[in-house]
Amino acid sequence: MKKIFFALIFLLSFTLYTQQTTAAFKDVTRDHHAYDAIKWAKDSEVVNGFADGTFKPNQRVTEQQFVSILVNFFDLESSPEEMKKYTTKASSSDLNYKALAAHGVPINGYFDNTIREKTVKRGVVAQAIAYTVDGHQNLNNSITFLLDHYISSGQNPAYEHRNLAQFFGATNYLTRAQAVSLFYRL
Repeated sequence: MKKIFFALIFLLSFTLYTQQTTAAFKDVTRDHHAYDAIKWAKDSEVVNGFADGTFKPNQRVTEQQFVSILVNFFDLESSPEEMKKYTTKASSSDLNYKALAAHGVPINGYFDNTIREKTVKRGVVAQAIAYTVDGHQNLNNSITFLLDHYISSGQNPAYEHRNLAQFFGATNYLTRAQAVSLFYRL
């Protein structure tokens, strides 16, 4: 009886330990608010994270990181056509931008690597997602699409029914965890 008791205690301890440590990334614990979304994104190969095994969920997402998620989520194919850029230096994100260009997705960094490296605003994200899913291009229609499909719930309740862009937080930045959560709900 004593052996069974200790075996059960060991099994329970091991199970609890592995549940806490088998996160998709070493900096995302099971109690993180976006754990399920981040784990899903990793398991679905929508995101890779960083070489050091982290995801950096609270870091602002850059446009090229968002573009990578968008292309991976929708499994968009790159265009064989050459894309002329103002910054001619090759970038690891070139294929992803070529894929979006082939589908006409509205995004800012097509021609400039420096824009790609900057953090992306929620309004740009809304337009890119809504356009890819349903062809919406206008900011308000894109936000409405995300709200109507429960992909986002907005950020600023004080502006609800008064100013859609402010309610959504279109000029705000979003974190890597928030970006992945949008696709998880999509």
